Amino acid sequence: MPRQKFYFKAREALRQQQQQQNNDNYNHTATTTTATDNANNNIKNENYANNDNTSVSTSTSASSIDKNLQTSTESAPPQKLQACTLEDMKDQHIVEASLSDDQDVILRNLNNCTIEFQNACGAAHIKNIHNCKIYLPSVRGSIMIHDSSKSKFFTRSHQLRIHTTLNSIFCIYVTSDPVIEDCDQLSFCSLSKLPSFSFKNNLWTNVKDFNWLRSDQPSPHWKESPELNEDGQLEAWIQQK
Repeated sequence: MPRQKFYFKAREALRQQQQQQNNDNYNHTATTTTATDNANNNIKNENYANNDNTSVSTSTSASSIDKNLQTSTESAPPQKLQACTLEDMKDQHIVEASLSDDQDVILRNLNNCTIEFQNACGAAHIKNIHNCKIYLPSVRGSIMIHDSSKSKFFTRSHQLRIHTTLNSIFCIYVTSDPVIEDCDQLSFCSLSKLPSFSFKNNLWTNVKDFNWLRSDQPSPHWKESPELNEDGQLEAWIQQK
């Protein structure tokens, strides 16, 4: 073989070998790049999925919080009005006309006072009053009286509970049995002469004395005194309301 021809064949073989090596390197690089891209794409997809789940979870949590807050707001009971309180007074005449039906009344530490309520109230709590006149035309709940003396009470209520009270008069309309405890010299009369009310259920005579359990004798701590209502004072006061 001529020398020049052998040289060209050797050169062509070397060129083909280099081309094959370049192709192998390219394929390896492309494969690596593709695998890397696929891995990156998988990571991105997982991140997107995680972000979407987090967004959905956050949105769901926010919606749940809003729903719970709305439910809590809707189910919350209305706030009770602050009680009307009159206390620490002497020689006063008070006329109170701004009560609401569900508002309570608190009277305490009063001496020689006249207190007139012109509207209905929820309940009345009375303590330590002396030489007073108390007018409560309509109490939807109970009247609780403690530590009082020498006073007159003109009331309509569902319940009447009297404790540690002496020498007082009660002109009342009550729809349950009145209760007294640790009391003495109490007098009770009815509002039955008032034509504007129905008194079929007035239980003013059914006084229960917790300090007198004998049924064969009346309690010495209270008495019925219907004549106390003869002067018309209470009728005139009610009819003006």
